[in-house]
Amino acid sequence: MSESNTTPQQAIDEQRRLLEKRLPVDFKEVRCLGDMELLSVAPREIRLRTHIADDALNPRGFAHGGWLFTLCDASSGALVFSHGLDCVTQNASINYLHGGWPGDTVDIDVRALHWGRTTIVNEVTLTNQDGRPLAVATMTMYVMH
Repeated sequence: MSESNTTPQQAIDEQRRLLEKRLPVDFKEVRCLGDMELLSVAPREIRLRTHIADDALNPRGFAHGGWLFTLCDASSGALVFSHGLDCVTQNASINYLHGGWPGDTVDIDVRALHWGRTTIVNEVTLTNQDGRPLAVATMTMYVMH
């Protein structure tokens, strides 16, 4: 380990300076759910569609992971809501499989794996217009009574 003439406060100040330099350029508001379209409804499945817009991108220029996660979360809730029930997300797990690009179409398939009295477990799969999976999530929804 090499010795440095930098104090801990100087290191923090440098870290802050680097971050503040990037924040206005690389980090912007991420939006979603604005153009979701309902494609189909079945007793334990729904299918929706949206598009990756410029306000859904991360600093590297592809779909932000938080945006993809929000699509999964909101769509999982939508399946529950379609039965006249109210819910909140109790647990969630997501696997990111491929980056989505601006202008891509995203199909959102939600399928109930378990439909209980107090919890519903849904699998949500996001695919692009070529059928390539972007993410797969398992969402446990707590049914509000």
